[in-house]
Parts: sequence; C-alpha cells; structure tokens
Amino acid sequence: MSYFAFSRLVVVVCGLFCWAILRLMDYIVILGKNILDMKKFGFLILVAAACALVACNEKSNKGEAGGYTLSWDLQTVLTSGGTVDSVVMAVNGKHVQTLTDAADGIYKFEGTAEDGAVAKVTAYINHSEFVANVLAALEAGTISVDNDTQCAVGTPINDDVRGMVSSFLNDQAASALASYIADNAADLRALLVLGNEAVRSMSAPTDMQKLFEQMSPKLKNSAYGKEIKVAIDKTCSTLAGAKFVDFAATYNGKTQRLSDYVGKGKLVVADFWASWCGPCRKEILNLINIHEKYGDKVLVLGIATWDNPEDTEKAIAELKIPYPQMLNTQKAGSDAYSITGIPEIIVFAPDGTILHRGLRGQELENAVVEYLQTHP
Repeated sequence: MSYFAFSRLVVVVCGLFCWAILRLMDYIVILGKNILDMKKFGFLILVAAACALVACNEKSNKGEAGGYTLSWDLQTVLTSGGTVDSVVMAVNGKHVQTLTDAADGIYKFEGTAEDGAVAKVTAYINHSEFVANVLAALEAGTISVDNDTQCAVGTPINDDVRGMVSSFLNDQAASALASYIADNAADLRALLVLGNEAVRSMSAPTDMQKLFEQMSPKLKNSAYGKEIKVAIDKTCSTLAGAKFVDFAATYNGKTQRLSDYVGKGKLVVADFWASWCGPCRKEILNLINIHEKYGDKVLVLGIATWDNPEDTEKAIAELKIPYPQMLNTQKAGSDAYSITGIPEIIVFAPDGTILHRGLRGQELENAVVEYLQTHP
C-alpha cells in the first residue's frame, strides 16, 4: 500500500471513530444518568477525538505532497572517456544515498517529498579529480539536473531558480540578481541561487557576501547556508590585495609548491587549467603569447587542476606549452583559492600579493602591460 493510500485510510478510520463517539454521547443522554457529568465527560472525549482527526489530516496532507524522482544524466562524461565514481545525495546536510552505478549513465534517486527540504547531489568524476554539486528543492514530482546551469529543473521552485540562474549567466545583471535575493530573502529560492556554483564563479565575492547577509537567519544557519558562507568567505580571503595561499602537489616522487614560483621577485600569471577543458585550451594560446612577449619579466605558470597527470602531459605536448607546470594538483589549488570553474587565472605581484583574478584574453595582457609600465 502506498503512503498516500495509507494516509487516506487513516482519515477514514479517524472519521468513523468520531462518529462512534457522537453516537455514544447520544445514548448516554437518552439514558439520563448523571447527565451533566456525562456531558462534560463526553465533551472531553469529543475534543480528544477532534484533535486526533486534525493530527490524521496533518499526516494525510504530508502524504499528499507525494514522492519525488531526482535524476542526473551524466552520459556525456562517459561518452567523452571519463568515469563517474559515485553520485551522492544528502538532504538538509544528512547523507541519504550513494549510487555507484547507473543504467545509461543516468543516476536516479527516489523518495517522499518534504516541504522546505533541500537536497545536495554531488558527482565524483574521474577518480574524484572533479567534483560537481547541485542543490535542489525536494518538491514532489520529477526533478532532473540541467548541466548547463548546474540547476535542478522540473518542479515549480527549481524551475523558478533555474530561470534566474540562466538569466544571470547570460546577462550577468548583478542588479537583477540582487533584486531576486531581496524578494526571496526568507525563501529557499535565495539559498538555491547563492548555492549555485556557476553563479558564484561569475560574481564578485564581495557582492556574494552582501547578498548572503540579506537572507533570513533560518536560511543562513541551515546546513547548506553554512557551507555557502564558508565558500564565499574563502574566496574573499584570496581577492586582490591578499597574500598568496601556498599549496603543494606531488607527482612521480617530486613535490612542488606554489611558493616555489610565487613571491620570488617576479610577476606571476598562474593559470588553473585541465586537459579536458575546452575554454582552458583556448586561453592557453593567449598565455603562450604573454610568455613569448614578456617572458623575461613575467613568469607564466600552468597549474593542472582536476586532471589526470598523464593527460596533462599529453596536452602540454599537443599544445606545445613552453612555460613551467605544476602537475597533479587535483583539488589542492582549487580548494586553496575556492575555484569552482576553470580556467581561473590569478596574477601575483613579485612579493606574492594577489593583483588580479579572473582576467582572460586581451584584458589579461593589458593588466600585465600596465603593471610592467608602472613598475619598471
């Protein structure tokens, strides 16, 4: 028997119970024995029965919320030669289920919808070299993941959030994002938007801090509210003006540190990239140009992130990258600088101070030229 059918049965039983109590009171009154006291007693029983009926109805209403199916199609990872190690689901910060295999690369979770519940689904890809997270309102219905926006879709709240995220990623209208958060400060929508990794990677961290503070205390203190704050604060701690954060990586018995290159008296342009990342490969052409033009005064450094080192070495050969690389950093660098998307380029001053983050193409070269002109 389904949960919904069981809830209906409970309501019927409660109704019959109340009917029986009323019939019993009529019988007692007809008998005329201790009428006043028995009416009082009967009244108390009726109140108790009414409370029981309300409780039954509340349970029924929860049952009427129905079930959910949440699926994530990761077929593209498999067809591109990658591997999906596992997909993990947690609800309100508590682990629910781990899936390690799925038909046709579609990972599916099922359960009972809960009002106000938030699910976090995490995919561990390529031996956990890359980790993707999606937050979803756990509404009744069929929910899926839109890989383009890293949003859940298919139910009212999730569709509304996806609409806002898609609009922001296309237009990058900070004012529209701010209005949306203000209008939904006490609603799950605000939490889901600020928890979207694509939105955070495209936004100024200080703006994210301000938007986070607009949310209600309940949302800020929720399990995922606390996670979002940690991520935002970590990004803000590595903004322009801050000192570099060191990290290390080991490959083939050799350990490299960021401090082997940064803070050594030379301007450093550090590129966090991966062999499988199309935009990264495109940006490397610009980085090679900077290396060839300003290599005597500027150190261009590649930092292989979320990548198999053998694949990185193959890409270095294919692209004929001439500048030094830190291999096999995996998540060490991205965790240190709260990087959620690549390529991410950070420019460090000769003393190790962060000068710029997120510049690409001509903007990056202009920033390098401007620094060299003002610091001959």
